[in-house]
Amino acid sequence: PMEPRQWLVRGERAHMRPHRAALLARLLAPADGEVLLDPTGGVGILAIEAALLASVTAHSVDLDPAACDAARANAAAAAPRLRGRVTVHCGDAARLGGEVGLPRASVDCVLADLPFGMLHARLD
Repeated sequence: PMEPRQWLVRGERAHMRPHRAALLARLLAPADGEVLLDPTGGVGILAIEAALLASVTAHSVDLDPAACDAARANAAAAAPRLRGRVTVHCGDAARLGGEVGLPRASVDCVLADLPFGMLHARLD
């Protein structure tokens, strides 16, 4: 599917075009009942596209509160069309159990648009 997405009400911070996110979600082919994680969630595009395809629980995680607010607005706008559920977490995906609240080994698949070229923090 091509743009525009009616549910993309807060796309000013999107780093990936929605049709590319839809293609990535289709390539992943999530199965009903799976738990999906987007650790660099941004405005929620990948999690939403996955939840449009299948009855998944999609978690979108981002450090930026403005991006999380946009992701929540987009997920709410997409809600009537979703087959699955989108949950937005504002926190560090490297700390899923603590900040984000996802138990260990609770994720079936990961779908991400990695922020190449954008250094936010060092792990060492």
